[in-house]
Amino acid sequence: WNLFRTPKKIARIRTTDYLKRERLFGEGAAFAIDVCISPETLVVDYVERLIRYPGAVQVVDFANGRARLVGVRAAKGSPLVGSALRTLREHMPKTDVRVAAIFRRGRSVIPDGDTVVEPDDEVFFIAATPDIQAMMRELRRNEAPLKRVLIAGAGNIGLRLAQALEEKNQVKLIERDPRRARR
Repeated sequence: WNLFRTPKKIARIRTTDYLKRERLFGEGAAFAIDVCISPETLVVDYVERLIRYPGAVQVVDFANGRARLVGVRAAKGSPLVGSALRTLREHMPKTDVRVAAIFRRGRSVIPDGDTVVEPDDEVFFIAATPDIQAMMRELRRNEAPLKRVLIAGAGNIGLRLAQALEEKNQVKLIERDPRRARR
């Protein structure tokens, strides 16, 4: 691996068991890798975040999950709809939230303090993870957290998603292969 003096080594790891063994790819290992990417892990994490934030159209982590970019469709009658973004501090005085983008009728709107949030706007904001629910309540009615989840397919992604959700949700997994379903 060091034969060609490759400055940055990135590996796509399909079998997630390899990720649990840091010695295999860490510094000093025979196959020292700088960045490991697991597509299955990325999909499971993304779907889990969408389930954790009902009503979100997109959730992306920053700073190792301490902050998130969240996209929400603004609902008519919610507190921030019909208000200019500069009033956000009045609505949420102890919360630091930044509106990063707004999509209105398929077009991008560059948000500033005078931008008024309209019903059906897709509002993308960045906030500390604990503040996300409060901001979502400003843009749409409060939705109860999902309790029951049904997953079709116990493949690698379905099984890992079920395992990730089972602690806080009632999960049912449908699988056509009887042996895999029993497992």
